[in-house]
Amino acid sequence: MIKAKLLEVKGSYTRTHSLRRLLLELADFWGKNEIKEILEQHKYTLRDLERAYISSRYIYEEFFDEEVKRAFQLYEKLKEVLWRK
Repeated sequence: MIKAKLLEVKGSYTRTHSLRRLLLELADFWGKNEIKEILEQHKYTLRDLERAYISSRYIYEEFFDEEVKRAFQLYEKLKEVLWRK
């Protein structure tokens, strides 16, 4: 979703799986303060999502229900901010 928005507004994105890096790139290029606020408010959830992606490929790691709920809440917030008309 973040990469799609970067393609729309910038035409390209950095090749990375780091959600924090992609969001920072989007915030810098798009100039939306909401993105930087999301980065600050949800930095631990973003880190957990990055860890989940990497660990799902290489090692086993469990996440608590609360972590998963926070991740879905963040997803809904990003969807709202990135695709608002």
